[in-house]
Amino acid sequence: MANVITGLVVTTPVITLAQPSNSPLLIAQEIKQLDEEMIRQAMEAINQAENREDIDAMLKFLAPFSISEITVEYKGNILTTNLEGINAHRRMLKNTFALVKEREILNDYMTVRITPDGKIATVTRVIFENLTTKDEQKFMVSGTDILRFALIDNQPKIISVKSQGWLEPKPTE
Repeated sequence: MANVITGLVVTTPVITLAQPSNSPLLIAQEIKQLDEEMIRQAMEAINQAENREDIDAMLKFLAPFSISEITVEYKGNILTTNLEGINAHRRMLKNTFALVKEREILNDYMTVRITPDGKIATVTRVIFENLTTKDEQKFMVSGTDILRFALIDNQPKIISVKSQGWLEPKPTE
């Protein structure tokens, strides 16, 4: 019986030493923070993807659990849509791009604010554009988007969006 116990005692340290090192703990302890340049690069990539109507490239910046509230006002009517998760955002983008024939950005600007701890970035983007639908309706569009980013897997990802837009029929010339 003593030999069996001794064998177990000798074997246990070998098993313990064969376990993976604790280096993942060191990686997990690495603290990376959001910075303005990182967010501006992400927004530039998102804008370029939007101009190409590249939904997958846009969605790579979206956290899987992201939520959005999109409100559009048109002729006194207000429509608010709430989206949760990547699939809902994909459907919305696909449906929107299917309606638009042409967009001309007249003016846009954005501001970036980072929390002091570098964990959350808030982007406020304002845009003014002319829009033509596939059925040749022309609109003047203005909108304000508030996007919140967080680091997920060491990448800046959008965790929430609040968008407020206004559509006005463009006067016929």
